[in-house]
Amino acid sequence: MLLLCGFVGAAMGSSGADATKSSACNARIILGLKQAMQPPPTEQWVQNLAAANGVELHYLRAMTARLYLFRLSAPEDASCSAPIARLRRDSRLGSVELDQRRKHEAG
Repeated sequence: MLLLCGFVGAAMGSSGADATKSSACNARIILGLKQAMQPPPTEQWVQNLAAANGVELHYLRAMTARLYLFRLSAPEDASCSAPIARLRRDSRLGSVELDQRRKHEAG
């Protein structure tokens, strides 16, 4: 009986983790920098920006010297509104927008 409870508890823990993951923010965003930067941004700059705003950022490509495409991940808010709002308050950034061209793309 105890063994059965262990399996049920493990299964419930797994489904809870999946539910949390499915409700996480995961989107492509365009960051507009206040100051131009030669691409690509340094790993340290990206890590500092991400840590300061409680998100994960993965550099995808430069669009211009001030516009960069990133993959944004955050543990809360599937709509990404809270993580984007935090990034918009960051003094290094002039703009933060969802990449609308990728809006309907799967995964």
